[in-house]
Amino acid sequence: MKSNKIIQVFFFFLIVFSLVSCRQRDQGINCYENFKTRSPVKWVFMLYMNGDNNLEGFAVEDLNELEMGLYNLQQSNPSDYAEVRAVVFFDRIEGEYTSSSGDWSNTRFYEVVPDNNMNRTVSTVVANYEEMDLGDPETLTFFLNKVKQYYPADNYYLDIWNHGGGTRSILPLPGKSRAVGSRHSSKTKTKAASWDDTSGSVMYLYQIQQGIENAGFSGSDRLEVLGFDCCLMGMTEVAYEFRGFARYFVGSMATVLGDGWDYDGLFADLDADSITGRDFAVRTVDVFAASLGGNTNDQTMAASNLGNIAALKASIDALGVSIYNNIPVGAQKDSFETNTRDQAVHFFSGNSESMANPSFDLWDLCDQIEDDYNGALETAAGNVKADLANVIEKGYAGSDYGDYSGTDRGLAIFFSQGEKTDHYYQQEWYSSLRMSDYYPNSNYRYGRIDFCTANGNGSVETWKELFEAWYDPNNTDTHDAF
Repeated sequence: MKSNKIIQVFFFFLIVFSLVSCRQRDQGINCYENFKTRSPVKWVFMLYMNGDNNLEGFAVEDLNELEMGLYNLQQSNPSDYAEVRAVVFFDRIEGEYTSSSGDWSNTRFYEVVPDNNMNRTVSTVVANYEEMDLGDPETLTFFLNKVKQYYPADNYYLDIWNHGGGTRSILPLPGKSRAVGSRHSSKTKTKAASWDDTSGSVMYLYQIQQGIENAGFSGSDRLEVLGFDCCLMGMTEVAYEFRGFARYFVGSMATVLGDGWDYDGLFADLDADSITGRDFAVRTVDVFAASLGGNTNDQTMAASNLGNIAALKASIDALGVSIYNNIPVGAQKDSFETNTRDQAVHFFSGNSESMANPSFDLWDLCDQIEDDYNGALETAAGNVKADLANVIEKGYAGSDYGDYSGTDRGLAIFFSQGEKTDHYYQQEWYSSLRMSDYYPNSNYRYGRIDFCTANGNGSVETWKELFEAWYDPNNTDTHDAF
């Protein structure tokens, strides 16, 4: 009898603690957690859905698409449906973009329930929280820890849903700061994802990396797939950032339409019992491309094997060295910039937009170099293309960006335009240094990009150091040095 009372007291305080810790985040709603440990399955799909911005309506739509996809899977193949679960950490914004599925504006943890009605949300609210900041990496860790604790699985797929900026500069794209039709940021354009307008926050690449790592998804326990249903995250530098935390990476080099991925198609006939991480990542690309129906020319998507991306970085660094050694500063450099680099497929329109988004299709850039140069430079560019083909498991692009569907291209890369309007001077964020050490109040200079290695020994040895040698040889404009 005494032991029963002890147990009752224990659970009483456990419940009180849960409610108090929940309410500490804010005040005003019925805040609760009702987690139950589920039986292990082959796959858990984790959707970190930040609808606390001008994409709120698309977020509600995509949650309903996910319900529809699980409904169709349940009807067509119950055994596969039994091997997959989907959970959604969903934050909405107060009174701005939609009142569908109820006009709530706090943060909820959903376990997705099959449903064939796109006009309602029936998924189970496992936990109801006050407003949480989905632009904070600690919130990402909080979500992932809950999933790991209560939803055991052989494989985890994390999809970060929101605006995205890849590795981008500090300036907004003209006239597109509140573009509802696509996944452009509702803030200035930076190398980040998951803008939370209520909190005024965003996660930079290093912060996303830390949010994942702090939940224990690293080494042999890494995510099977990491995807970004966001704009402009399909960059070599972004993929490289997560090489130790996921096996496969999915992202778009270009902007993504507001309604993003096709979650119904992704799950409707999913072979959840046996699908591999590679095939799930490839499936994401194929379903996305199919959902466009050939009617959208400015979309891209690719699945990358992060196990091979270290070799790709090595060959890109070698290409940077070869460019420096074989193209002298002066007329030859000017010709390379104008007639080779600028002719490659890129993801900006004009010099003003290139300040905010100086990224080029890596494969096409190397293809241009092969066409224009012989010898060591041609060989170095060919080596990059070969290593890129070992990274890309499937890539897709509409006619604006190459019109292809294959396995050799699908990642972009930063390439500064240097002296044009002090272009490189304004790209201090393209650095492995922690910019808060130099600019404590300037988050847009965040830095800490793993790809951007520079050691200051006076010799060009990496891609980053090429730009230092070309555009800041006296080390007066940035804090890095070649």
